[in-house]
Amino acid sequence: MPAIPGKMRAVVIDRFGGPEVLEVREVPVPDIGKDEVLIALEASGVGSWDAEVRGAGGPRASRLPADPGD
Repeated sequence: MPAIPGKMRAVVIDRFGGPEVLEVREVPVPDIGKDEVLIALEASGVGSWDAEVRGAGGPRASRLPADPGD
């Protein structure tokens, strides 16, 4: 079994706005519980519904900072 790295690349949103607020950063790999699994990904995407997460006040608006894949 390969070792779990300490960091991963992720898209992070720190403020509300358009696509320009999406930022790729290195963040800590999340801790997993005994009943959870950690899956390694080679690629992921940002969907059209993520615009609602980036927009303040929408029905799917997130608390910030947010990770669209979280």
